[in-house]
Amino acid sequence: MSFIPTGSISAANIQEYLSFNRIIACGGSWMVKDAFIKAGNFAEIRRLTRKAVNLVQQPVRYQEK
Repeated sequence: MSFIPTGSISAANIQEYLSFNRIIACGGSWMVKDAFIKAGNFAEIRRLTRKAVNLVQQPVRYQEK
């Protein structure tokens, strides 16, 4: 069984989530906050999304749990 967690994920913990061998992907609403959209701050959304992509492209060491 595999999981895709979507709650409580952040740039600070996404690598930890992905280190578990049953996690195949993660959601991340921290990248697309309502305030950013309402303010038209798409540059910040792009910045945070790039940061997340860079984080998940790093090698992951799997843990059995």
